[in-house]
Amino acid sequence: MNPAALPWMRFAADMNGDGAVTIRDLGLWAKHAYFLPGDSLLWFLVTYLRPVARFLEVGTEDYQGFFSGFVSAFAWFVALVLLGVVHDRTVRAARFLAGHIRRLRAEALRRVRVLRNRWRGRLWL
Repeated sequence: MNPAALPWMRFAADMNGDGAVTIRDLGLWAKHAYFLPGDSLLWFLVTYLRPVARFLEVGTEDYQGFFSGFVSAFAWFVALVLLGVVHDRTVRAARFLAGHIRRLRAEALRRVRVLRNRWRGRLWL
């Protein structure tokens, strides 16, 4: 297997090859990150499911192409939706726990007051 064909191995700090890491590399980093899901699927198809890749007429030369872009857009959309769902569930769980902690604290303070009043009553008898 040619490691240069692996999509995640093509990343470099100097993406444009000018010998220095500059601000122009930022756009290329973003482009590489965007296409990574689609390029990884292409690599998987070519490496392990060659008949499917042949049927779809895709190969490693299609990295950062239309198929890769479509798959990447779908993958990033799903990732963002899942991130939103996880955030919503986390906020709900935090509010649920905060409410129970407030009630637990209030109940503990109430019991302390009751015990304190009972203790004071015994001392005066």
